[in-house]
Amino acid sequence: MNVFKRNFLLLFTFFIALPCFGWSLPKLSLNPAEQQQHIADAWADNAASLANMGGDESDSNSPNSGFDPADKIHGFSDIVGGVPQEVANIVDSFKNPKKYLDAGVKVPTAVLFVGEPGTGKTSIARAVVQEVGGALVSRSGSDFVEIWVGNGARKIRAAFAEARNIASRTRKKVFLFIDEIDAIGKRTDDGQQQNSEVQQTINALLKEMSGIEGYSSVIVMAATNFVQNVDPALMRSGRFTVIDIPLPDASKRELIFKHYCKNKKLSSNVDLAKIAEHTNNFTPADIEELVNNVSSLALQKNQGELTRELFVQGIKSIWHDRKNQGQKNININLSALDIAFQEEASDEQPTHGLGFQQLAGDIEPEIQGVVHYLQHPEDYKHYGVKEPKGILMVGSPGTGKTSLARALAQEAGCEFISVKGSEFVEIWVGNGAKRVRELFDKARKHRGKTIIFIDEIDSIGSRSQGANHQEARQTVTELLGQMDGFEQDDSIMVIAATNCPETLDPALLRPGRFDVTIEIGLPDKAKRISVLEFYCKEKPMGFDINFAELAQATEGFSPADLKNLVNEAAKAAMNDPECRTINRKHFMLALTKLGVQQKIKEENKLNGYLPAYLQ
Repeated sequence: MNVFKRNFLLLFTFFIALPCFGWSLPKLSLNPAEQQQHIADAWADNAASLANMGGDESDSNSPNSGFDPADKIHGFSDIVGGVPQEVANIVDSFKNPKKYLDAGVKVPTAVLFVGEPGTGKTSIARAVVQEVGGALVSRSGSDFVEIWVGNGARKIRAAFAEARNIASRTRKKVFLFIDEIDAIGKRTDDGQQQNSEVQQTINALLKEMSGIEGYSSVIVMAATNFVQNVDPALMRSGRFTVIDIPLPDASKRELIFKHYCKNKKLSSNVDLAKIAEHTNNFTPADIEELVNNVSSLALQKNQGELTRELFVQGIKSIWHDRKNQGQKNININLSALDIAFQEEASDEQPTHGLGFQQLAGDIEPEIQGVVHYLQHPEDYKHYGVKEPKGILMVGSPGTGKTSLARALAQEAGCEFISVKGSEFVEIWVGNGAKRVRELFDKARKHRGKTIIFIDEIDSIGSRSQGANHQEARQTVTELLGQMDGFEQDDSIMVIAATNCPETLDPALLRPGRFDVTIEIGLPDKAKRISVLEFYCKEKPMGFDINFAELAQATEGFSPADLKNLVNEAAKAAMNDPECRTINRKHFMLALTKLGVQQKIKEENKLNGYLPAYLQ
């Protein structure tokens, strides 16, 4: 009996409450399908009404019907780099519709922003609302995608009903913003039922839009990354005013960089204008991500400021990501970046470096001769000795060819530009040759002598490529042409390095090109001792270290191998809680890790000699 009374009271209360909220039951004369749609529409409309009952204008800050209170966009002044003029024009028409209508100019009732992801379409839409002093109802196109016929259309009607209710209550213009509108208006070849649902949704949207006039308090704004996917019915003349949101040019990118870096500590070598110049096709979102990534790199490396090198590293990371995603011509951007910033980087290295003092062991006489020529070219002229145009360094990987070339430039007081041969390898005919010209043009802008160092020159000058590949042939020809054009007083010298001299195109080795070849061999025992002492001189070494023993145990090691060995031994000591110095046992662990024991036993390079701590 109690259950019956409770249910009766609940049912009675429900019927009494209906008129209070303006609700009504569907008419019994409707067929079942019409009743279902009528009930759904009533629930959607009444839900919007309930959401706005008893509220004030601050309700427009709810998630669906206005700005998030944390939103920092208060107008066009918050859009870094500004907005297109077309956007400013439509804002004026929204604020002063009478002026336009009296002049016979139609006021837009629906605006479609078109642009790549990250160009700021949503931010611009929010700024428009703030400039007009309106309210916002925000939806995503995917919100209207349904598998049940009629549901998408009902959601469209509910969104417009919500916008009208807010406009009526606040007496403001209300902007219904639909992001990714292509999700609901996309061409499709799916089954008939899905086509029917999509078509009903589109028809509902078109019907709602057709009722909006110039003085209407509801304006539709939408955005898409793929305008080609939007249903043609939505794109017909008179439906949407289409505004393209382009990628920022170099000047706007500079403004965006300055905005995101305004609270960052920048190194004196950071030129944001130049960084902006070499971040073509970057969106504002890309630039924000880049600055965040560079800040993270600086934090990881315990650097108190953002440096040019960190920016270049961050830019390369983004370009490589795009390359992995299938974008074309990324190598062009990477090479241009390297060449552009190498000139600046070189300005700090040669004149302030330590020269040969930073290298272990003795310097080859041929290298000393090159330094003498660079410092005293008049001696060559006085005795009529032919001046070298190019120098080829030949040696195994890790023998220090690049370090030697850089130290040579520092010793002679020359500028130093370093590139890799692979940076000139392209599938597009003429691109490699163009980069060679750009490289030499930059070198000629320096005052005084400049050394261009091309590492892995066999990448562009191998016999097979020279004979069979048109692009490689053009690149080599351009390089030879630049070298043949050197005058007696030309300020450029080319130094190249290779691990595989036998693969080089013979044209590169003819007289007048790379006339000096310098062999950079693996260090002998005496030099290995010098290298080990050099890399250990600033480390806490134990008393049981015998560099002669270590040098004997590392026959066949390159300077790079020895540097790696010392680093591994230092890490082993750091992880040893019982020691505060690097001892023999730590080198034993390092040698074991590097696989030296097996290498020594198999190759029998120690002629029976093996230190006790390696046995």
